[in-house]
Amino acid sequence: MTLQNRRNINFDDAKAGLSSLVKQTALVGVGFLLMLLLTGGNPSALVVGFSVCLGIIFVAWSEKDRLTISHRESESQNPLSRNNLVDDAEPRSKHQPILIGGDLISANLSGKDLNGRDLKGRDLNGRDLSFANLSFANLSFANLIRANLSSANLIRANLSSANLSSANLIRANLSSAILRGANLGGANLSDANLSGAKLNGANLDDSIVMNALFGSSKGLTEDMKRDLEKRGAIFGDRPPVLSQR
Repeated sequence: MTLQNRRNINFDDAKAGLSSLVKQTALVGVGFLLMLLLTGGNPSALVVGFSVCLGIIFVAWSEKDRLTISHRESESQNPLSRNNLVDDAEPRSKHQPILIGGDLISANLSGKDLNGRDLKGRDLNGRDLSFANLSFANLSFANLIRANLSSANLIRANLSSANLSSANLIRANLSSAILRGANLGGANLSDANLSGAKLNGANLDDSIVMNALFGSSKGLTEDMKRDLEKRGAIFGDRPPVLSQR
């Protein structure tokens, strides 16, 4: 709620309170006039005291009723109750929605357009991001352990220092992605496209790279390239070098 909206609400409350007070005062005054007419202008102290008590009770009851109605109307006009808010600082499971750039995103991120989104350091452990558009997204330091990124578009995505261990990256497009210091241990990169990817310091131990394209990728030593080729990876137009039994 903006400051201007709060000021408007406070002004409206003050205006409504003043109007209610004027009406209550007028009704109490009418009551006293009736009391004077009925007593011939000479009421006893008991009658005066009883009338004052009735006036106080009437004003208090009317104000309480007005405030109750005003509170209900305020709640009905505010679509975001506390139960509907998501505290982005609270831990969340893969079944809970997440808040990204002010937008509440559902738990199932499959096929979502997250192009260019800032997801730095996000806990996306086990999330379904298959077929999602994550091109140019910032996923640095993100927790993507066991995440499903099959057929995801990760062109030029920043995945530096991201944890992608045991992630499903089958047929994912990681061309020109930044994977410096990323943990891809145990990840399935079968048929993935990593051409032009920056892999300096990336961990590819135990990853599945059958038919994964590493053409023009950067940051891999010759020993790493030979090891990846033996596991089925493709560099440039060269076919994979299958290990000999």
